[in-house]
Amino acid sequence: MIKLLAMAATAGAVAVLLAAPAGAASSSVGCPAAQPLTHNATAAAARAALAEAPGLYQGIDTTGEYVVSSTPAPQAGPRGEQIGLECGQRTEDRSVVVELHFPAMEPSASLSQGIVFVSRVHGQYTVWQVAH
Repeated sequence: MIKLLAMAATAGAVAVLLAAPAGAASSSVGCPAAQPLTHNATAAAARAALAEAPGLYQGIDTTGEYVVSSTPAPQAGPRGEQIGLECGQRTEDRSVVVELHFPAMEPSASLSQGIVFVSRVHGQYTVWQVAH
């Protein structure tokens, strides 16, 4: 039984590694001590994602990057639900899912896309997880 659980855990870790695009930062970041979102949360989260993307996506050419969408996690579908499953409803309610596009990485559909989770921590919007 223990061996089976170890194999399942290893398979899960491999699946997480395979899900992230080459060069993306690790997605095994802890849950943030997120503060309530402000009225300009989606715009602030988008700015934070754009500013942090070059450092988060090592090996990815982020030249010309732009935001495809910036959505409060409760309205962001499966990615928002992912936050709730990983960190709880409170963090989901206090997070924004930002989808990025890296045109310099086209025609690769995977390498030209990025998804990050952003929350307000210590009064600043910051990326706390690279989801893709």
